[in-house]
Amino acid sequence: MKMSKTAIQNNDLKDMNASDKFSRIYLLGYMGSGKSTLGKRLANLLDYNFMDTDQVFEQNFQTSINDFFQHSGETVFRQYEKQILHKTFNLQNTIISLGGGTPCYFDNMEQISKNGLSIYLQMPPKAIQKRLLKTKRHRP
Repeated sequence: MKMSKTAIQNNDLKDMNASDKFSRIYLLGYMGSGKSTLGKRLANLLDYNFMDTDQVFEQNFQTSINDFFQHSGETVFRQYEKQILHKTFNLQNTIISLGGGTPCYFDNMEQISKNGLSIYLQMPPKAIQKRLLKTKRHRP
């Protein structure tokens, strides 16, 4: 995966381990942009833990996000998503893959910036479309 010129180099990330704010690295981007894949690789490289907030949601509620949307609606989902995000603020040395919409609701983006380093993964729309068409999971 190609990162933009403004992306932080791996060596710079290793040097930031001492800072509490940078012990939480949030990966943002559209669904299908590679947040989980890159997050696992980056966590391995930095010897960090990895967390995917969508997976945490599905484990906590024993249902897919798509099914939850169908039965409870987006408003309720976003409230629970916000709670999961806030629980990450106490984590240390963790790469956190966020759901694609997480930064767009409430004051989530402000809180992400206040509590960690955010990295936006940008991909061309055609590449995302190609990836999403291949996936077997239906997402809202």
